Amino acid sequence: MLNSIQKLSSNRPLEKFLMKHSAAISTGDMLHKIETLEKDILKLKLAVIKSLSPASPKTITLKGILKGVTVTERDFAGAKKSLYGKIGL
Repeated sequence: MLNSIQKLSSNRPLEKFLMKHSAAISTGDMLHKIETLEKDILKLKLAVIKSLSPASPKTITLKGILKGVTVTERDFAGAKKSLYGKIGL
């Protein structure tokens, strides 16, 4: 009789199901919490990046940088050859 009781106690499908189910719930909850934390971290990163970047980008003008310089067709041809020489434009 003792052996049959031991078999019953070791083979409890309902108990095994409940243990697995409770583990699945806690795992699902953990995954949900992790996803929430990841979203919060992403929001925090974006907020930090926005606070570090300037409100409006500074415009750099090149007006007058070539004052007094003469640019010829030969200069343009050399620039094209330098940029596009490998692809044959």
